[in-house]
Amino acid sequence: MVSRTDYSHNNETASRNHGSIKQQISSVHGQHEMTMDKKRVYMDGSVCKETATTTSFDAHTVNIETATCLFTGKVLHEKDQYGNEAVFRYDTLGRLVEKTVSPRTEYEASRKTLYAVAADGVGYIVTETDTKGSQTRYSTDGMERVVRVERQSVVHHQGTSMAVGPFQVMQESFYNAVGQCIQVDKMDWLGQDDQNTSKQIRAVTKMEYDDWGTMCRSTDATGTVNLVAKDPISMIQTTGMAGKGRTETKLNISGKPIEVLLRKSDGAVHQRSSYMYDGWDRLIEKRDALNRITKYIYDSFDRVVETLGPDDSISKTEYASYTSATLPTRMESQEKTLGKLEYDGLARSTTKTVGKRTSVAIYDTEGPRPTQITMADGNQHSFSYEPALHHALVKRKGAEGEVAFQYDKQTSALLRFESEVAAVSRAYSPSGLLAEETFEMPDGRTLSASSTYSTAGLPCSYVDVHGHKREIEYDGYGRVLQLTQGTVKVHFEYNQENLVSKTSIRDDGGGQEGHGLQIQVLYNDFGHEVERCVRHGGDGPVIYRIRRMFNVANLITWRIMEDAQGHVLRDEAFEYDIRDRLVSYLCKGSQSPEDENGWKLHKQSFNFDGLDNLIQIHTSACDGAENTRNYLYDPEDPTKLIWITNTNKELPEVIDLLYDSNGCLVGHRSRLRQDPRPASVRRIDGHKLLRCQSQRLFRSPE
Repeated sequence: MVSRTDYSHNNETASRNHGSIKQQISSVHGQHEMTMDKKRVYMDGSVCKETATTTSFDAHTVNIETATCLFTGKVLHEKDQYGNEAVFRYDTLGRLVEKTVSPRTEYEASRKTLYAVAADGVGYIVTETDTKGSQTRYSTDGMERVVRVERQSVVHHQGTSMAVGPFQVMQESFYNAVGQCIQVDKMDWLGQDDQNTSKQIRAVTKMEYDDWGTMCRSTDATGTVNLVAKDPISMIQTTGMAGKGRTETKLNISGKPIEVLLRKSDGAVHQRSSYMYDGWDRLIEKRDALNRITKYIYDSFDRVVETLGPDDSISKTEYASYTSATLPTRMESQEKTLGKLEYDGLARSTTKTVGKRTSVAIYDTEGPRPTQITMADGNQHSFSYEPALHHALVKRKGAEGEVAFQYDKQTSALLRFESEVAAVSRAYSPSGLLAEETFEMPDGRTLSASSTYSTAGLPCSYVDVHGHKREIEYDGYGRVLQLTQGTVKVHFEYNQENLVSKTSIRDDGGGQEGHGLQIQVLYNDFGHEVERCVRHGGDGPVIYRIRRMFNVANLITWRIMEDAQGHVLRDEAFEYDIRDRLVSYLCKGSQSPEDENGWKLHKQSFNFDGLDNLIQIHTSACDGAENTRNYLYDPEDPTKLIWITNTNKELPEVIDLLYDSNGCLVGHRSRLRQDPRPASVRRIDGHKLLRCQSQRLFRSPE
């Protein structure tokens, strides 16, 4: 027996609760019982309050209260397991007109809905008011279809003071005779110009339907045609852009893909992948474009317990035995344990083990987040939350200090957080977007950054902490047209697929004639950049040109950079293993890239283990120098890098990585060849700042 649920009903024939569930006991594999008791109390003869008490196998208790109107069945009041209340109010037609959360507290917030008949008597108008008083209005036709959406503009907003303007149309919808939506116009309003007029953006999308009544074609405001065709007989769905690559998906009777073809614009198959399912419609085998197979094994609750990769790698996952939820308790790959987790009866993580490190979480009452965490080094971190704001973190205290957080009491938006290092304050627009951010530095300085947005939320300008203003301009379709910062302007042009095809950069500063660059980009049928040309000015001479090639797995395999005369500056080739990891890099040309040691690269090879750990890099430089770098990992923590070695005599022979007891990297120690003393030591403190660095500026004679 996998799982079992027993029900007890109220058998008192004279009771109003006769036949209702009184108790429910659930168990998995015959153990770990979860009990839910229900009690009903009738108030004033019109309201029924039901209390559901759930007791876990480890004695944790959860109470949820619901008050329901006996005449309409509408929920009037709710109290969740954390004590948060919500009150609902309806009109005489049973429509929700107000929802208030945390009533009679400082966190009280309400959302209101007003219903009215349209002035012409056809259709009705619904006006929604959010917790900050901002309004959105929906207009319907006689068929109860939304035909217009309007949002109230905000003329001025400062702190809790807000001056509102008229409603602005944000969306209009049009329908045909059979009720299908054939056109949607989306509008946006940018900031006011010198004439105090707002620029309107209007994006029109037109839809067409097939004989089955399904949308098969949409055309946006720029003329781009998107195809979405589904044949319910052959069960083939086709998506893509007209004249470009498209995706054909064959579906099974459950609507899940069994074969996916990626076709080029000429119809040739570029990529093919397939999927197999078991009798429970669970994915058991996936074959990708390179014919690589990945297999999956499930348990009785449809959870993946074993994954067999195309390189025969095996990953296993164990789950909590007392529930059907996806709560992993142990993760294993290549017969090595990567981590362990333990949970309590409310599915909260109590213990986490990674390698040799274990952290323990303690919860106060039935809250979803821990109030104390003991790290592997023994240090304790305490946390305080505000249940009324979805358990937002209000204070964190630990060995490194204390951090406090303040939130908007109606929207739960973060207003301020303060630590021993610095403090940050935030202000928001009426629509909830970040409008201003102020940084209070340890030295007493105050830095501020601010942003402005369109009515629909498009970013229009940004002033950074140095006072530099960046402005964004849009075309009539809502695409970014130009970025401006000081004397620098960046202008964008688009192709038929709405991808950036040309970028013009111009700097008019310095009192000289403007200088600039132009970048032209070409794409293949699937939106991959295949060529980039960089020029001086608008139609000036070519500086360099880059071309790229991709394989059927969409991984770059070749890239070449040439100058104006066609001379090769950099010719690069890339190879990958069966798990799409880069294993070989080859470069030719006069401008080879440099690695962290300043070597100009000619060739590199990469080796990995079954855990995706990088274990070796062999590097060949253009001047003939070679080095093999090996990476060693902790046997008890198989993904923790502890040691790096180099074979080249000019590089440190050994680099030891230093960790604290919590597994955080705090520094490294380098040792030169034939010299046991450390050549350099770097340490980082808890704030991720460089605390100290020492380095010997000499080498042992060789």
